[in-house]
Amino acid sequence: MLPWKVEGGNTTVETFNKNISVALAAIMPRKATNRERISGQGLGLTLAWVVMDAIEGDWNLSDVKAHASEALMKIGNVYKILSADINPYHDVTFGIYVKDGTKAKEKKTSTSN
Repeated sequence: MLPWKVEGGNTTVETFNKNISVALAAIMPRKATNRERISGQGLGLTLAWVVMDAIEGDWNLSDVKAHASEALMKIGNVYKILSADINPYHDVTFGIYVKDGTKAKEKKTSTSN
């Protein structure tokens, strides 16, 4: 959206009225540079991404507080918690995931000379 100065009589008002930008975009050629940006197409989605990027850390920390507050509190007594997240990913650094609850056996490999 573009800022506009609307003059009437002795007054000038600066506005971001989207209707002015949309009307301008409607009369621009289809392949005009920045036509989509001027029309505001995709503005809602872009704004949502910007907001989510800004609050993602706090959002994730809030989720951890809701699901694992006791563990978070214990860790917070020793460390300063900058961020936290609960996710469905598994990796050997976090332990071995086994569906039935039993510990997975390590495979032994032998080499012979």
